[in-house]
Amino acid sequence: MIAPASPVAPEIAAAMAGLRGGGGSSSGAGVPPVAASDISPPPLPSIADSTIHTSSCFINVAANGDTELSGDVSVSIAGREMHCDRLTYNALTQELKLSGAVRYEDPSLRVTGQDR
Repeated sequence: MIAPASPVAPEIAAAMAGLRGGGGSSSGAGVPPVAASDISPPPLPSIADSTIHTSSCFINVAANGDTELSGDVSVSIAGREMHCDRLTYNALTQELKLSGAVRYEDPSLRVTGQDR
């Protein structure tokens, strides 16, 4: 499970609402808007069956498995790419928290953000 490092910025939420058909206008002449529910992205490979590749400048692993990576962090899991300044992994909950300049990419989505 991937947990966001911070709440979604209002301008990103507004843009996403527009993609879901929540407002805005069509820029194509005579082309009706397409609801996001009508678009099916390609399925991603299962994370459970994938090798996790990481790179960073620094890594610290606690005895309980909690892990912190920092400095130009890159993680690749089953066609998903995550890049950030700092990543923490909670072994108990199996959650990732990305912070700093964050970028997530998969074959159908790219999201970027920055902590304030």
